[in-house]
Amino acid sequence: ASRELAQARGDATQYASVPLRLRLAEAELELGGKDPATTWREARALLARLPAYARAFAIHALAARYMTGAPADEARREARSAYARVLANAPPASREALASLARSLALETEVAR
Repeated sequence: ASRELAQARGDATQYASVPLRLRLAEAELELGGKDPATTWREARALLARLPAYARAFAIHALAARYMTGAPADEARREARSAYARVLANAPPASREALASLARSLALETEVAR
């Protein structure tokens, strides 16, 4: 799976689809790829181009799992901030599902109703 994911990421760089490239980065982080810190830095650069990306909090939280020290702390802060933005804009019916996902990523959550 990791080899196929690496191939897909390489192929995706030819295209300008930022959401696709972010999903591939998220998948690589889920698999605990070879260099999570580099994957996270690349994803952050893409997120700067797509600031309203709803799954940004997942990317940051997954990256924090594999890093230590200040980079992990920064990733956790960014995950909490991105989660708060998504939750604030989510319809009430979606908030519990978002909170469940956030909890699965070890984010402290409060579901705004």
